[in-house]
Amino acid sequence: QQFTVKAAQQSRDALSKIVFAALFDLVVEHINTVSRSPVSSHSIGILDIFGFEMLKVNSFEQLCINFVNEMLQEQFNESVFAAERRLFKAEGVEVEDGTLQSSAARLRLMTRILQ
Repeated sequence: QQFTVKAAQQSRDALSKIVFAALFDLVVEHINTVSRSPVSSHSIGILDIFGFEMLKVNSFEQLCINFVNEMLQEQFNESVFAAERRLFKAEGVEVEDGTLQSSAARLRLMTRILQ
């Protein structure tokens, strides 16, 4: 059997995925155990950008999907709403400069954690 660099990289990536998924499951299990305590009112939730998913099991893959979706939504919000404000200003249309809640701080935190 011939071993290749590509096969080694694929094996490495598969092993990494399994290790990260197992670690994520352990962390979630521990958090769930602690938060079920009668004296604890703490919980941790991870929600996708639309909040439509009701998953019985949160997986590492779902966390990554939701994280990337949040990053894309943040980029979309920044570019689209900033462009709209510039357009309104250029056309002399007065609009309230409403503040859009940014996820930037949460995204920076998650980026540091996932690196």
